[in-house]
Amino acid sequence: MKIHLHSQIRVAYGQATEAGRKASNDDCLGSRLPEEPLLTTKGVAVVIADGVSAAEAGKEASEIAVQNFLTDYYDTPDEWTVKTAGHRVLTAVNRWLYSLGRGFTHAQRGYVTTLSTLIIKSHTAHIFHVGDTRVWRWRTGKLKQITRDHSLRLNATDTQLTRAAGLDLNLEVDYHAVDVREGDAFLRTTDGVHEHQSPAQLSTILRSQNGNLDRTCEQMILRSLANDSPDNLSCQLLRIDHLPAEGDAAELSRELRQRPFPPDLAPGMTIDGFEIEAEIDASKRSQIYRAHEKETGRRIILKT
Repeated sequence: MKIHLHSQIRVAYGQATEAGRKASNDDCLGSRLPEEPLLTTKGVAVVIADGVSAAEAGKEASEIAVQNFLTDYYDTPDEWTVKTAGHRVLTAVNRWLYSLGRGFTHAQRGYVTTLSTLIIKSHTAHIFHVGDTRVWRWRTGKLKQITRDHSLRLNATDTQLTRAAGLDLNLEVDYHAVDVREGDAFLRTTDGVHEHQSPAQLSTILRSQNGNLDRTCEQMILRSLANDSPDNLSCQLLRIDHLPAEGDAAELSRELRQRPFPPDLAPGMTIDGFEIEAEIDASKRSQIYRAHEKETGRRIILKT
């Protein structure tokens, strides 16, 4: 059974990251714009993480968090909502980081990182957030901060995180679902950027950007460096260029929910023109088979 879906979502993406005045860069950025049908069923995902510098494995923690989320989210069942899938993946990521950090005497010296994830699906932006990285929405010339910092101000220059991935066995994640319009842009920054320039300064750079989103992110980093930022600096910018008609998106979603799951397959059975040769692996969520195309004899690996 072949499914042909055309989400029509189009985005532009840019990013920049610098170690700044530090010897190493503990920030990690990632994005995934999949092909269909994942583009429709899962959407576009971008992730930013700032490994805690006081933690001995902060850099490794941010890399694990970004890579694992972008891999595992797209492997979740299609019947899960974005909110359910995101929370379950983040719970697994947090517990993995926490288990890795058990070897350290102090929890904050283990695998600890901030983590903010943005998923654009249909006409909604789904935001999962823990830590002091920030997610902003730029719409019609106005910049709005969506997330709040999970940190405590100690003095004029120092803060302490109150929430982070890998810090505790259980993770409390802030979730936001906000509407998306064509022309919107979502800005995401680490504290090395937004602690050293005002929202008004960020807005000035966004207002003057000429379509080169990488360059826009670089300009934000340069501004914070000029303002004596001592930290790693990272920035992501995702612009929504085109969205599917709302009726089309709803119809696609209904079609996916109504389609039956294929039954367990056995050698000799045929599906979509492919004949099953053998089962390679099976789990509660999926099965993997060796198969060949009946018309051409081309051999493939099939996942259902």
